Amino acid sequence: MLLFKHCLYIRYVIEEEVTFYKNLGESIKNFRKKESLSQETLAKHLGLSRISIVNIEKGKQKVQIYTLFKISDYLKVSIDKLMPEKSVDIISNKVTDKVNKAGGDFSSIEKVKGFIETINNIKQT
Repeated sequence: MLLFKHCLYIRYVIEEEVTFYKNLGESIKNFRKKESLSQETLAKHLGLSRISIVNIEKGKQKVQIYTLFKISDYLKVSIDKLMPEKSVDIISNKVTDKVNKAGGDFSSIEKVKGFIETINNIKQT
């Protein structure tokens, strides 16, 4: 039974991850357009192909943290603004609920939030 709960939890996290990357991609696309940049221009600056930018904006390609920092700098927007807050909140709440129902420890998620906050503070200085 415990294995079944863990499998359900993993499946749920994967589904939420897909939603997160779709929303992140949409956010990147919106900020790129706000700066009147083409996908090609952004791709050249990041050292990626235009197809990679298309896939990132569609949520079909994960964004590595280093690339996310480069995108953030080039689009002149902080990472916390670039990250889809709605997605983060939804995922956080749903995962918290699932972890609590499974009797797990949620402190690690809080540590991740603190880490993201620390990174944003470092970037601003």
